[in-house]
Amino acid sequence: MRLVTFAFQTAAQNPDALPEAHHRLACLRGERGPRPWGWTPVG
Repeated sequence: MRLVTFAFQTAAQNPDALPEAHHRLACLRGERGPRPWGWTPVG
């Protein structure tokens, strides 16, 4: 998640980076297929 927020911070200064930021967010949401990492839900 840190890299996603960093990508959006970068895009604020460099609009060419915005598509990459949106892609990273879509990956976190699972919109680009299964997430490439495994995790155990907390709680």
